[in-house]
Amino acid sequence: MSEENKNKADSSAGAAAPMKTTFNVYLVEPEGSSVPAGQEETDPNIRRLIDFANNMNSIYGMFDFEFVVSKYPGSLSKDGDGRYQVKKMQNAILQQYAHFSAMFVIMLCRQDQVSESELKELMQGLAKKQQKGIQLWFLPKEGADKMIAGLSQVVARTNARLPIPEEKQEDLAAISGALFQEGVKAGRENDLKKAEAALSRALMIQVKLTTSNRDKFLGMLPASYNEMGTVLLRQNRFRNAIEMYDSAIQSLEELSKAPDAPNRSIEIAGAHNNKGILFMNQVDFAALEKEKSGEASGEKKNMQLFESALKEFDAAMKIYEDLKKDEEWQTAEKQKTLLQVTADTNGNIGQMYGRSGQQAEACIAYERGIADLRKLQEGDPENREILIRLGAMGNSLGVIYNHDKKFQEAIGILRTAVEADQKLMAIDDSQKQIFEPRCAQANFNLFNAYRFAGNAQDAQTSWNTAWEICERREADSELCRGLFGLMKTVRDDASGRQKEAAAKAAADAAEAKAQNRVQDAINGYRTAATLYHGLPGAEAQIESAKNFYELGQIAWDVDRLDQAEVCFTNEVTLIRACANNDEKYMPDLAEALFHQGRFFDEAKDQPDNTSLKEAKEIAEKYKDSSEKAREIYEDLNDGAISFGFDGPEGEV
Repeated sequence: MSEENKNKADSSAGAAAPMKTTFNVYLVEPEGSSVPAGQEETDPNIRRLIDFANNMNSIYGMFDFEFVVSKYPGSLSKDGDGRYQVKKMQNAILQQYAHFSAMFVIMLCRQDQVSESELKELMQGLAKKQQKGIQLWFLPKEGADKMIAGLSQVVARTNARLPIPEEKQEDLAAISGALFQEGVKAGRENDLKKAEAALSRALMIQVKLTTSNRDKFLGMLPASYNEMGTVLLRQNRFRNAIEMYDSAIQSLEELSKAPDAPNRSIEIAGAHNNKGILFMNQVDFAALEKEKSGEASGEKKNMQLFESALKEFDAAMKIYEDLKKDEEWQTAEKQKTLLQVTADTNGNIGQMYGRSGQQAEACIAYERGIADLRKLQEGDPENREILIRLGAMGNSLGVIYNHDKKFQEAIGILRTAVEADQKLMAIDDSQKQIFEPRCAQANFNLFNAYRFAGNAQDAQTSWNTAWEICERREADSELCRGLFGLMKTVRDDASGRQKEAAAKAAADAAEAKAQNRVQDAINGYRTAATLYHGLPGAEAQIESAKNFYELGQIAWDVDRLDQAEVCFTNEVTLIRACANNDEKYMPDLAEALFHQGRFFDEAKDQPDNTSLKEAKEIAEKYKDSSEKAREIYEDLNDGAISFGFDGPEGEV
């Protein structure tokens, strides 16, 4: 342990309770430890715990919140059964705890190595003393990192309850504002991890400021909650995102009740719209159709999500319509804002109805959204944000017109979508990289409109444009890969040949992998995954997922981590869709989540990720009926336990 931490621990032993909120990380080593006295920092688990304490001090030091690492005097001895004896630790723990606000007792062994009866006696003894500021942890088989993630969460919850001294509040408010701007900027640049880190720090400070002076600092929270919700939503972390959006709405509603408060309705509506997106993104639309038709039994989960999304969108639209009539919102700038937000919400409603097969309702919503966008475009025809929305909605509406055999209307709106994407692509190379795949999709839909309208020449031109983009961008664009596979299918016009081609591509990829021909293996697995995905039926999707897994493994091996992450995400997405429709694929989903979670753990340094948690939950449920689930459950199971910890309360 570092000299600094040793000195802190030693000096605290004979002193009164510190003025700061001080946590003690109390290390308990078993008998026969391989770490010589005075050389504890050479043990990787101890080193990680010391680093954890130092990191917590750097984060929370501004709040008079401190960590100290100290060590249990001596080591644990064994009983006759070879298990460690712990009941005699009670007095040492209580004596140490007297000098600290709270205490993490870290047993550097697994729980199953400790005498069960002695552990029970120790915990009962601490319970009788009502020491709720003590938490007992055992080292998981994976090492200290998994435990540290849990410790961090406990610390964050405790810190949020402690007020900030008045003399520090303004400085911390300025720091939180800078962190918020940093998070917004990172989100716009699609660096979601950086955005989340900055916004988390901003919210941590803002929540504490609000705890300290609610009237003064509550107004900082809504924007941060809303921005964090969007960052989490973009990572498909729905449960966390909805907590953020709900917190944004609650804080806005509280602010609106204050005397002479400004109208916050537009922000509340925005949060409702974002919640609607969140619910919509959780709907399995294939399963929704079965629930609506009565084919699916049991809970109508997807119908509930669909209705929740529609309710949130309707709540947003009602507020927008009321604001259009509000005298304060009659200025040109505010009317422009209303056109932007109503266009966005109508686009979301159109997307939801379209994906559920309700084409008439989708058509109405898209037409309303596009009408608002065209009004905006009159005064700003080259506006990037308007062009982005016009391209997306125009493409979607064109698909509906094609479906309804309104080919001339489809040609008109799809040409508008293509032109919008072309303008975006002309801005610079980075924008071309983003919008070129979408332009290919719009051209493919325009090809269909021209073809069915009998315009063969223009149909061929649109086909050629889409094909050229997809062929060139297949390697770096998921949209182009999928569209290229679809176009090849249209060209070949035979699903049997497509299945044969997929199997051959997978076999060739496996052979190339065995011969260490990395690029050939990548091309083969990508082709196989795309072709299988274009085939009907769950088994084809499972095969597609398997090929995405193989592709992800290779990308990981050659350090193409962004590509690997996309592949593991595709594997999970495909199998989840199958498992939602048929329970027999749930063990496969656990396996896919395990693959994804292991990647986040080892490649992205995210040991406490939601994929591993969900994999464990599913594996535990099916371990008795599935060998695959049982193996995953055993691999993920750990021995950490928590005892009666509720954090320090009131005065320290």
